[in-house]
Amino acid sequence: MRLQVINETHLPQHHYLTSDDQCYFLGELSPGLDNWTYIKRLIHNLKKKPTDVGYVPYKEQSTLQAISLFENLIVSSSIESLTIVPIPPSKCSDHPEYDDRIWEVLKGLKQKLEDKFKLDIRKLVYQSESYIASHTTSNRISFEELLSIYRIDEEHALPEPNFIFLADDVLTSGCHYKAMKSILNRRFPNTKLAAIFLARRQIN
Repeated sequence: MRLQVINETHLPQHHYLTSDDQCYFLGELSPGLDNWTYIKRLIHNLKKKPTDVGYVPYKEQSTLQAISLFENLIVSSSIESLTIVPIPPSKCSDHPEYDDRIWEVLKGLKQKLEDKFKLDIRKLVYQSESYIASHTTSNRISFEELLSIYRIDEEHALPEPNFIFLADDVLTSGCHYKAMKSILNRRFPNTKLAAIFLARRQIN
């Protein structure tokens, strides 16, 4: 797995993104059941719910794999004072299907690197209500709807971050990223922002 940047050739597949968005990814999700790659298996297991068969072992394994992938990025990064912020899951914390998988990955990453880096991870953004997960429906939530439910958690807003790295599992349209970027830029206008995804959706 190698770190790649979203460039002009990728933009038509992620229609919310523009050339001034700084987004990185580690793998690609190609359509088709015959293309069962390492990254596709990892994402599939990371998204498992408690009601799914083999939830505990598959979830634990995929979480550890995701931690290792993000670790390679952090170790090789030359960015100082980096704050990593998870893009919130589709469900609020009081919902029975709440799955804070990226936050769990970041906590594991922080613990793994605590002897090397003082890693700053924060839940800077939360949402006021739950919605249907985008990967399970064709009626995906819109940018405007996300903006209306995203909120800055002021309890974690200080100290003001110098550089925010948003983290999520899959980049599809880029809608969630753009909504997060909008609300964070509004609150922290002097803070630089980029995003890292375990994978991007590839359209053949």
